[in-house]
Amino acid sequence: MKKKKGFTLIEVVVVLAVIGILIALLTPMITSYVRDARIRRAQSDTKTIAAAVQAFSKDLADWPIWKDGTKRKATDPVFDALYTSSGDTPATGSGVSIPSTSNMDTIENQLVDNKPSYPTTGTRKWMGPYLEKVSADPWGNKYYVDVKGLQPANINSMMPAFVVSAGPNKKLETKFAQTGPSITIGGDDIVFRIK
Repeated sequence: MKKKKGFTLIEVVVVLAVIGILIALLTPMITSYVRDARIRRAQSDTKTIAAAVQAFSKDLADWPIWKDGTKRKATDPVFDALYTSSGDTPATGSGVSIPSTSNMDTIENQLVDNKPSYPTTGTRKWMGPYLEKVSADPWGNKYYVDVKGLQPANINSMMPAFVVSAGPNKKLETKFAQTGPSITIGGDDIVFRIK
């Protein structure tokens, strides 16, 4: 009779135990790397969006706030905030409210597609697109740009303008339309200041 070679039950249990220990040791480290990578990506994205807003301003000597790009007098209608069209609307913390949709436009309309019809000829013209790709933050929520401080009525005030992500807890906790001069950042929100 020939003997069949194979693993004993004890050998299988030992191998499974070693694999379980390795998983238990590596999971927190991998989770930490993933969390840190998401935070770094959100920081980079907020900085990139802010740079696009500043490039827009450099080209037009104005800000991406107008509902109609051909009408840009102090009395013409403006937006209070911009947002990415992709992503979910985050929950909001206590005392925080996102401007109403009638007072917001997408970042894509203003910085990628020129939907407000800013001039494309002359010395001060829209030379975009200012962003290549606009996506949700790493946690699947929208990015917001608080542009109220860039409106003609507020441009000379201390009111800051900034880009914000709700961060890892997916809850927007930084208030819009802060009076400044500093920004109070709420919770774990990721914020990059424009002005």
